[in-house]
Amino acid sequence: MGRLGFYIDCQRCIGCKACQAACKDHNNLERGIFFRKVFTWKAPEDDSLNFCHYSVACNHCEEPECVAVCPTGAMEKMDGGSCIACGSCIWACPYGAPTFSKSGGVSQKCDSCAALRAKGKNPVCVDACINHCIQFGDIDELEQQYGKMEMGFFAGRAFDRTLFLKKEEPAARVKDSDETFLILGAGIAGVQAAAAIRERNGRCRIILTEAGESLTYSRPMLTKAPLKGFMPERHLIHDACWYRQQRIEWKPGYQVTALNTENKTVVFENGRELHYDKCIYALGAECFVPPIPGCDKERVVTIRQTTDIEKIRRMVLTSKKAVIIGGGVIGVEIAWELRKAGMEVTIIEMAGMLMERLLDESNARYLETSLRSAGLSIVTAARITGIEGGRCAENVVLADGRSYPADFVIISAGIRANVQPAQMAGIKTGRSIIVNEYMETSALDVYACGDCAEYHGDNSGTWTESQSQGAAAGANAAGDTLAWKLQPAPLILHAGGISLFAIGDAGKNPKQSYEIYKTETQPDPAELFINKRPGGGKCYETYYISNHKLVGAILMGDLTNMRLVKECINNDSLVPRLLETLNPEKAQED
Repeated sequence: MGRLGFYIDCQRCIGCKACQAACKDHNNLERGIFFRKVFTWKAPEDDSLNFCHYSVACNHCEEPECVAVCPTGAMEKMDGGSCIACGSCIWACPYGAPTFSKSGGVSQKCDSCAALRAKGKNPVCVDACINHCIQFGDIDELEQQYGKMEMGFFAGRAFDRTLFLKKEEPAARVKDSDETFLILGAGIAGVQAAAAIRERNGRCRIILTEAGESLTYSRPMLTKAPLKGFMPERHLIHDACWYRQQRIEWKPGYQVTALNTENKTVVFENGRELHYDKCIYALGAECFVPPIPGCDKERVVTIRQTTDIEKIRRMVLTSKKAVIIGGGVIGVEIAWELRKAGMEVTIIEMAGMLMERLLDESNARYLETSLRSAGLSIVTAARITGIEGGRCAENVVLADGRSYPADFVIISAGIRANVQPAQMAGIKTGRSIIVNEYMETSALDVYACGDCAEYHGDNSGTWTESQSQGAAAGANAAGDTLAWKLQPAPLILHAGGISLFAIGDAGKNPKQSYEIYKTETQPDPAELFINKRPGGGKCYETYYISNHKLVGAILMGDLTNMRLVKECINNDSLVPRLLETLNPEKAQED
């Protein structure tokens, strides 16, 4: 075999950091040490607030500087016994790959999981990537199969570090002022707002309040990261040092009780009162719990915080059966994690099919079949009459008399926006706080973003939407003019060995006619398992076109076309290119 290396496909990376977490866990790295990192920046080619992500590890350069400066040869051989901890390799590497182990007293870096590869296995980052963005193998074979990408191929040779360290150009300073920007809520929307303000105003005071005690973490990773060995600190968006560097005053334990828009003050449960010149309302949402009798029993939980995952991990230790109420992404993902832990798991969905909002009936049934083949029990069109038991949950009972025993119950039935302080302040609300394209509310100098904001009746509550809304709210509060554009919110699922991507309208508008393009047959679920290489695995695809526009798509299996689909949703001229990837004989019209 020739030179080995990694292939990184940035176009498919969603920045979930699953590769980073798997690498850290496998190598048992100390706090603050990473062999693989995921960088995020705003797409430089437009002003749409789309974000790009790139996964970086040691490049294993053809002529590595770290090896050249090592006085003992330890770096070349990765020989910890010969390392004298001089730090020369750390200073010499232009990419920051080698790090120093305080516990081991030696330098260390990625060896592409040599021990696993010796057993015929992939590096852990390859198997952890839910969208197949990372591949490992012979460089010549990878180049032949995938070609070279401007920001996608590396290893086996040194290359310009700006390819992966490229950051968004700093926003033009709107003005430096002595204003106070008070951000209520330290979720991803609030943090993005704080960063956008600091980019545009270097002198102002930024206060970021949070009702809880935890720094901002990646909420999607609550159910996408392995339940076994889950460690919240591995999924932090920024560590405490970042807030200090950005001069952002992070205040935990600040629960909002009252917002006064006339005198521009906010009162908190701890008795504190803070004044603002501009306020950004980013209090997010809480899990919606349907009024099911018995839902207040012990061992009935929801998933919204890292503490919820920690509680579930403790319950798994003494449990054999679990019931998940809700067949959305979170419900299915946590069900699969519990199944991997050896539990009997039943998903109960009150709608007629799984993920009704974004899937058509054919795809939903196929997903259901796939999950059943992976060992999960699925019940749809169910009407739950109660959760029975003594002090703790023991059974979930349906209206038709069926009963499902459970050692614990997880409710995943959507979210409800935290709007009460805004309503009490007289701010206009619907299901959430109503905002315009600049994230302005009906109150002067008050902006809203994220799960608690509603634009033209839309509040999908997705992570990517919260990111972009937060950036827009912060930019506009700082005096910039940045219009936020409503984009279809995608669904991305990884469970039961299956990858699923869905976006837009799945042919459900009775006032529209659709041309439907799909693969001719649905392959066996085993053929869609995610251990296939991109392009090598099969995919069951469905595309919905209305008035010559791509309005929706569903991909299951190999998600190679995911990025192209998102581009086609926003650019009608690319639709023919997408359809060319399908066999014309497989096209049909409804």
